[in-house]
Amino acid sequence: MKFSLYRKDYAKDYTRGLMYLNDSTTLFCSSLERAKDSNMLIESTLYKTILTESKRFSRLLPLLLSVSNHEGIRIHAGNTYVDSAGCISVGDLVSNGVIEHSRVTERKIVELMKNTNKCTIDILF
Repeated sequence: MKFSLYRKDYAKDYTRGLMYLNDSTTLFCSSLERAKDSNMLIESTLYKTILTESKRFSRLLPLLLSVSNHEGIRIHAGNTYVDSAGCISVGDLVSNGVIEHSRVTERKIVELMKNTNKCTIDILF
């Protein structure tokens, strides 16, 4: 399984993206990350991703492996960019730096990943 994250909007405080599944042209979800100038935005490249128990969130979450200059980068629910310390927040809609339905989207990703032994996320732009 492969997620492709296209960073589309580099606003002053946040970065908005669009996430697709398995090279589909149908949008899977939107994403929200810290601003490009914050030094918290991870490098655009392909990452192997695994499910592990998050100590911070006390639940199973996707973890990106081998992220340069960062540790513990996850895909998780969050409503605004301040809910992320370098991680990728996911949801259905993003407007003015706000994500909606993020818990539902997080659960969908976790369930999809439970059914595969190989997952990657390709972060583009």
